[in-house]
Amino acid sequence: MSNLNIIKKQKISMIQSIIANNEKQLVKLLAPFIWKLSRNNNSLIIHTTRYNLEFVLSYLKINSLYKFSQLADIIALDFPQQPIRFVVNYNLLSLFYSTRILVQTKINEKLMLPSVVSLYSSSDWLEREVLDMFGIYFKYHTDLRRILTDYGFVGFPLRKDFPLTGYSEFYYNDNIQDIENQRLFFFQAHRLLLNE
Repeated sequence: MSNLNIIKKQKISMIQSIIANNEKQLVKLLAPFIWKLSRNNNSLIIHTTRYNLEFVLSYLKINSLYKFSQLADIIALDFPQQPIRFVVNYNLLSLFYSTRILVQTKINEKLMLPSVVSLYSSSDWLEREVLDMFGIYFKYHTDLRRILTDYGFVGFPLRKDFPLTGYSEFYYNDNIQDIENQRLFFFQAHRLLLNE
């Protein structure tokens, strides 16, 4: 084994021990603001409420022990059978430690999440995408409008209760030689398929 590989392995083990120590300290410091801490495939997941979300994200970004300076993605999940329907994950990246962390919160469709554009400028488009696809609104977002669907579009396409065919159909009519828009009528109600 070459010296370069040995140095690389030592550096990786050193970074992993720093992260493990920082994780213990993170639990102590953020205990009042998080309600659960879990692991999934070597990734740390912090579960927090929507009220503490902004504080937890700012702490992870500003604190020199963690340096999660980049928001890579905002991921929303829809569980229509549950009373709190949406789970929103903030995927943070620490370039210094070369590690990721997920900050997870749950929200109902009638409530709003706080916008984190002031912390992470990349969240501007990510929050707009979550609004457009799921209908989750963000409080204090300066430019919250649709970016992936048309302004007159009805509904939110990534919700589980959105019909697969949509609400209207566009087609070319040979008789009048123009594009027509026709409302679709459903003969079967939406079904919930539950895992047995």
